[in-house]
Amino acid sequence: MPTRQSSDGLLMIGHGTLESSGVADFFQIVEQVEGLLPQVPVQGCFLELAAPNIASGVRALHEKGVRWIRAVPLLLFAAAHVRRDIPEALAAARAENPGVEIQQCNHLGCHPKIVELSSQRCREVLAAQPNCPVQETLLILVGRGSRDKRATQEMHDFAELRRQATPAVDVRVAFLAMERPRLDEVLRWAATAGVRRVVVQPHLLFPGCLVDQVRAAVSHVRKEYPSVEWVVVGSLGRDRRIAEAIASLATRGMDRQNRVHVSSVSEGQLAGSNPPDQQSDLVSGWISG
Repeated sequence: MPTRQSSDGLLMIGHGTLESSGVADFFQIVEQVEGLLPQVPVQGCFLELAAPNIASGVRALHEKGVRWIRAVPLLLFAAAHVRRDIPEALAAARAENPGVEIQQCNHLGCHPKIVELSSQRCREVLAAQPNCPVQETLLILVGRGSRDKRATQEMHDFAELRRQATPAVDVRVAFLAMERPRLDEVLRWAATAGVRRVVVQPHLLFPGCLVDQVRAAVSHVRKEYPSVEWVVVGSLGRDRRIAEAIASLATRGMDRQNRVHVSSVSEGQLAGSNPPDQQSDLVSGWISG
């Protein structure tokens, strides 16, 4: 078992992508986190589709002398990747690196910095549009979709936080796959809802094929309903606030007095499925020898 004096390190876990631009975006955020935590070794890695993988990331930190690793998923919601795939990969990596203890911290979820960034991205796009009363504006937040009902609820929780930020705007949720209502259903409903402007905002970290799907769906419905003003917002993208959220989630795990062995943590705790106002307070679970 590592001693209390052992070095701490941070493992940032991205989903992974085949697009080089997405990989570059991820590592820029890694660099930003390094700037925020200059005394902490930081290593980026991916769950799948890109290198380095989680095992390589843990090994790299271990070789730097790190014995206490806090692993933060750079993921928006706690679906199967956060609840199952990442814990399994971390446990396997721990077995290959004796003497290392790993804590899986919360995912990004409803962190205030993410809510703030999402609101900012929407304001940036609307600033370039003609004026339209907020009462005549509808906002559709689009999630990837999951079969995990808790992840779906978290998307609705996030939408409620966005609604509180702009209370006069009607906010609806749609999904690209696996969950209802689907984006095409909500778009067709919005087209006849009697509003002048419909703002469609994909709740996704980086540009890619999913954002392209959203743009294509809006383009299709715009041709059918040209009298409605359709506005598409981009992904969250590279922004220091994502790095600040990661640093916040990681540093909340520094108190080792609060650590618990992973086997004694419920699935909900391990995933960080706490209420939105407590999203970054949970010390999720330690994987240790």
